[in-house]
Parts: sequence; structure tokens; C-alpha cells
Amino acid sequence: PAIVDGLYTVTVTFNPGGSQFVDTFYFLRYEDAKKTLAGLALENSDKFQEAKFIFDKMVYAEDAENFTLAQELLTDFNNYVAGCGPTGLSGGCSC
Repeated sequence: PAIVDGLYTVTVTFNPGGSQFVDTFYFLRYEDAKKTLAGLALENSDKFQEAKFIFDKMVYAEDAENFTLAQELLTDFNNYVAGCGPTGLSGGCSC
């Protein structure tokens, strides 16, 4: 299935020399959000500045490993650009 934007958890079990270690990694996928933001920039959309502000906060939250906040900001971003189309280009919104 296609991987959509969102927070993903990966749990890995290591078993070196009979000892078992489990580590959990988190990553935030936001490739579709990047495409939408780029589309808004290309259209010189009025929504671009606010969308970029939300997007940047999301990236900073991810960099700080605050994945809960990053996921919330991704949701905020998606809600803000709802209707702008998958690439932000003339999707029938007020972009």
C-alpha cells in the first residue's frame, strides 16, 4: 500500500551474541505536505506564508524529537491547506 504522510513507529529487535535489545524509532513522513507547500509557492498563493510557518514548526518539532507535536502540526497543516489539491495547485480552494 502507498505510504501516506504521518508519524510512523519502527521497532527493531537486535540479538547480538544471545542478548536481546529492542529499540524503537520514530519518523514523520511529510512528502505530500512538501509538494503542497511547493505548489502554493509556485502559485504565489496567499496561503503560502501561513502554511510555511506551520510546516517549519513541524520540522523543528521533529528535529527536537517531539513527535507528538510534529504529528499535531502536520494535522494542522493538512487542515489549513484542505482543498488545495495534492500539490497545492489550483485544487478549487481559496489558495
